[in-house]
Amino acid sequence: MKTIYISHPYTGDEAMNRDKAHLIAARLAKEYPELVFLNPLDAMCHAVTAGLGYGTVLRQTVELLRRCNSVIMTGNWRESRGCMAEYLAAQDIGMRIYDGLEDFRRNAGVDAGKDGHDGKCA
Repeated sequence: MKTIYISHPYTGDEAMNRDKAHLIAARLAKEYPELVFLNPLDAMCHAVTAGLGYGTVLRQTVELLRRCNSVIMTGNWRESRGCMAEYLAAQDIGMRIYDGLEDFRRNAGVDAGKDGHDGKCA
């Protein structure tokens, strides 16, 4: 199964951004049950409780990203330091980067293996 990373801004309004990313992941999971969607804002909730610093959390989310097949850049990602770090990491390893949900939906059948296609995402 292919794993798709969802990059979404976090800082600024953390609760709202976490909710938005959670809803994006839930909608995509319903639309594409043959894919796994990784939302780091859900996956890294424990980091806040643990009191991990921003740099540590960012390194850990980039590690999660590297384990995925592709990434969807969502929200106002170009103005987010964390999203830009994830974008650059994805570029560095040659990962398929979707610029928003519409780009993903337009290309998911070809790139993400939907409908039996077994092509690589990278």
